[in-house]
Amino acid sequence: MRKTDRHWMALALALFLAVGLCACGVSQPPSIAGGTWTRLEEPPDQVWDSDTYFASEHSVPEDWNLPEGTIGPLTRTEVCGDWILYGDYHDTALPDGFTVSRYTDGALHPVYTFDEGMTVTWQRFFSPDGTKLVFPWKTDSSSPQWRIRVVDLSTGGETDLDIPEWEGETEVLLVKWQDDTTLQATACQLTSSAAGSMASWTYAFPR
Repeated sequence: MRKTDRHWMALALALFLAVGLCACGVSQPPSIAGGTWTRLEEPPDQVWDSDTYFASEHSVPEDWNLPEGTIGPLTRTEVCGDWILYGDYHDTALPDGFTVSRYTDGALHPVYTFDEGMTVTWQRFFSPDGTKLVFPWKTDSSSPQWRIRVVDLSTGGETDLDIPEWEGETEVLLVKWQDDTTLQATACQLTSSAAGSMASWTYAFPR
């Protein structure tokens, strides 16, 4: 074997081992996709509790000195620990999305921005432990397709979930946290002959 051939073989082996060691040393968080949807069969008046879906606006702590222009008269905010979510709203929608930042000593450090479509003002975004976000979204107000997005704030990873098919048309989609690893979603149809129909499910993250 020629000297140059031995050189390239040694280099290839070194690269292979380096990649293998890196792969073994990196711990990937479990994927949120691939969880389990379970339809709730209770009567709608027992499943439907709007108060548990709707969240009042979380006020900014008085000792936070936010940069000028962050919060306007039509800005939806939610605060969780040192995280703050903010975005301008119109009626019940956040038409241009929102930003999540970490607040430190008068400065905001953006960690996630949603700018792919619109979401809603009534949503409670942060998970109970403050590590994730959830929200229903669609590309614009005329789009018929709602999706649910889950965001891992530690990695910025995004997972979009499609709700199961049901007998109605999803004109309004509500989603909330049951706990840190379980969501509850309700799809509502408000117009046409099926007005008032709805369906609810839970979504358990894979273990």
